[in-house]
Order: sequence, then C-alpha cells, then structure tokens
Amino acid sequence: MERCAAGKARKRLGSLWTAPGRDNDEMRRLRVAPLDTTRGGWSLFQLQYRTGSTGSAFRVSVGRMNQSLADRGNVMLRTIASVMLLCCSANAFGQQPAEYRSKNFLMRTDLSKDQATALLEKLETMLGLISKYWAVPNRQRLECYVVADLKNWPANSIDPRALESLQAKSGVTLAGAKRLRNQTVVRAISYSTAHKTIAQHEAVHAYCYTAFGTCGPQWYAEGMAEMGAMWIEGETRVTAPRYRTEFLRRSERKSIKDITQGQTGKIGSWRTYSWRWALCHLLANNKNYAQRFRPLGMALLTRKRDSFGNTYGKYLKEMEFEYNFFLDRIQPGFDVAACSWDWNTRFRKLKPGKVNKSIVRANLGFQATGVEVVAGETYKIATDGKWRVEKDGAQLTATGDKTSKRGVLEAVTLSKYQLSKPFEPPASGTFTAKESGDLYFRCRDSWGNITDNEGQIIVSVSPNTAD
Repeated sequence: MERCAAGKARKRLGSLWTAPGRDNDEMRRLRVAPLDTTRGGWSLFQLQYRTGSTGSAFRVSVGRMNQSLADRGNVMLRTIASVMLLCCSANAFGQQPAEYRSKNFLMRTDLSKDQATALLEKLETMLGLISKYWAVPNRQRLECYVVADLKNWPANSIDPRALESLQAKSGVTLAGAKRLRNQTVVRAISYSTAHKTIAQHEAVHAYCYTAFGTCGPQWYAEGMAEMGAMWIEGETRVTAPRYRTEFLRRSERKSIKDITQGQTGKIGSWRTYSWRWALCHLLANNKNYAQRFRPLGMALLTRKRDSFGNTYGKYLKEMEFEYNFFLDRIQPGFDVAACSWDWNTRFRKLKPGKVNKSIVRANLGFQATGVEVVAGETYKIATDGKWRVEKDGAQLTATGDKTSKRGVLEAVTLSKYQLSKPFEPPASGTFTAKESGDLYFRCRDSWGNITDNEGQIIVSVSPNTAD
C-alpha cells in the first residue's frame, strides 16, 4: 500500500513535468525517483532534473513517507517541485539558446534577452568604429554564436570545428568562400564564449573576412581584433584591463620582430594576443607612426605588396625605443598619443650667455627642450608658471605637491636611445648633469593620469658661468 500510493504520486508528478526537448531524440523531464523503499517501511524520494546529453540535474531528498502520509504524497511532492522550480529554474534548467537580430548581426546565444540585447548594442558600436577606421562598410549581416554554457546547447547545434575553442573559453571564426554570378562571396560565422570581450574580438574577424576576404597576417589580425574589442571612439589611452597591463609590464619582453614574425607564444592565448594588441595600439595612436599604420593595414588586407619592414624600416630604432618605453610604464589610462616622443627637435650644446626657453605642458609625457647637456657641467634653471595634476585641483609650481610629489618638474637625458634615470632639477637655481644627452622635461604624475592635468610652465636653462 505504501509503495502503491507513493508510486501514484511519482507517476502524476512525472507526467506533469515531462516535456519534449529541441531535438527529437531528447526529452527533458522532472521526475521523482525512489532512493530506498525498504528502510523500515519508510520511502525516500529524489526530485531530479535531466537534460538529455548534458546530464545536468538538481535533486532533493523528500523526507520520509509512511502509509498515513501516502494520500498526501502527491501534494507534498508537487509543492516541493514548485519551490525548486521557482528558486532554481534559472540555474538548473539553463537559458535555452535563442536568436536575436540587430541591423548588422544575427546572434544565437544562451544569454538572457537583456544580456543579448546589451551585447548586440556593443557589437553595433564596435562595428561602426572599425568600419569607419577601415573605410569599408559592412555589407552583410554577421552571424555569431555566443555561448554562456555549452550544457545549454542541444547536440549538433554548434559546428564541431568550434567546440575545442569554446571548451577552452575562447572563440574562433570560420569563413568560407563561393562563387556567385562571377563574384566571390565570403561568409563568416563567429563562435565565442560570453567571457569578457571575446564576442567583439571574433566579430572583428568576421567583418574583415566579409569585407576583405582575409584578416591579414596573424600579428595584425589578432592585434586589431583586440583593439576593436576595446575600442572607444577618439580614445588614445589604454583601456585594457589591469591584469593585461601588469602581464605586459612584468613579463619577459617580446620584441617587435618577435611579434611581427609570430614568435609570441601559444596561438589563441590571451597572453599572445596581448603582445600583438600592444604593438597595434602603439602604432595606431602614437603620433610618429599612426599616419603610416592605417595604409599599411589596408595594404595587408587587400593583399597589396607592402610589409611592416617596408613601411617602418627606417624608423625601427625610434619605434623600438617607444615600444619599450610604453611597456615599461603601461597601465590603464596611459596615453600613447600624449606620450609620443619628439624626434624632430634639434638639440645643441648651449654657448656661454645663451638662454634656452621651453614650454612644458602638464598633460604630456617627456618634452624636448632642444638642450644637449654634458656630464659634469652645471646649468642654471628658472621656472615660471603653474599647473594642476587633476581637473580643478590646486595650482602648483614646479616644486609640486610636497606630500605626494605630484606636479614636480622631472627631467631625463636621452643618448643613443638610452634614457637616464629621472631626476628633479630645482625650480630655481643650478643643477649638474650626471650624464650627457638630450634634455627632456615633464610634469611628474602617474602615467595613467596625465591627460586630465592642466597648465604649463616655462623653463629657462643656461650654462652656469658664475666662476
């Protein structure tokens, strides 16, 4: 009698929640299964949920049921099932894949509707920026799969070639071409996890495949995809997360040659992509190289005869210096444009009685003075003006803030692409050069915070001829 009553309750509950899955051979059901029906006349039950190939489940032991409770078993089990559904449905059942559309994207994803809508907005914004940069509009709706949890996806719903990348919490873009009416048409489908900015990264690849038929050489393809994923219009500062900037600053340095020849590590690794992003970010935003970088990229994408060496060969020494300077100080907010080095100013040794005046702006990196100093020689210095090291902050002279040392006039010398250690010349008085080289000044501040600085100081330097 006990087993019979419990069995009836189980049968009713099972039939209540059984439903067909997306595939014909898959059933998704909620059932009550006996755990033990022989323990002293008591019955234990398990509430269990399964989703075919995934095997995901939640379960609960439903007390003990004797004969006096058998007639109430059905009510009790239904109540527990309802509570479990209300409390655990989002996690237990998972978000089933659905299709969402925007102007330029067709997205299949198991993200929630709100999450999918927000991601589509980000993708549309990014696509507008990169198509404007390359001056080629997107001509077809880009198809993408964004996976939050592979367990939510029915069998055979994702291209098997993409599974390895998705299981590794990464992404891949698959492209193919066919001839239609004497024209080659490229179709690309991107697959990505819903992790960080991987969907945007893969969408850049999809756009490049459909717009140009290629993404270019690997260093350029992956570097620009990372740029696109983090692109903010008009922004030349570093927007990469801190864990990436810390990795680049502290890791064994990869040279520009290493990056452009593919010697940066495991393919698909965020560490490998970080090196490529760093080089592309520098070249796309530094005032010394940006004008040549876009034409180079267009040549690589359209398969014209051009190369990194042909474009930048005679600037490699300056570029290597700026690349290393950038990575030695990289942090969120570092402004590559503001910290571009001046390679055009001519530097000269000062003759007796000659006074050199230069303007040092608070919101820029090291700035050329035109003065070549000689180690062991003493120079007079005078300063005039004030600056701020934060918007609407207190005005400071060249002595800066005594507590934080922000706003102090800071100097370095540069000789044969080697920098001296920074030093603090007095706001008024004399200093002796410890090393020979070209003299540069800046307003001291954290390298990630200089762009909100305001003001300027005029610095006068002359040989000290007192004796």
